[in-house]
Amino acid sequence: RMGRGALSTTGGTDINPVLTHLLRMPPGQRPRRAVILTDGQFDHPRGGILEKITQSRIAIHGAVTDSGSLYPLDTFTRTTTRMPSCRTENK
Repeated sequence: RMGRGALSTTGGTDINPVLTHLLRMPPGQRPRRAVILTDGQFDHPRGGILEKITQSRIAIHGAVTDSGSLYPLDTFTRTTTRMPSCRTENK
């Protein structure tokens, strides 16, 4: 199904568990950088988690699918990149 581009979604992702996972890592094991790959369908992080990420000094970078929404990812990442389409045409 993925190769055909026929995936269904549930309408959004809760991004907070992703960011919380990074923060719960022991300081000596935390990455300096993290990349979030997404279609952009999620709500803005809540509960002060962005302030904690900033304090942790983890550089968050984002990559969004070709037709995905840059917002809200681009409001809290150091860089946000739109990925190229992976669709191929039948020849």
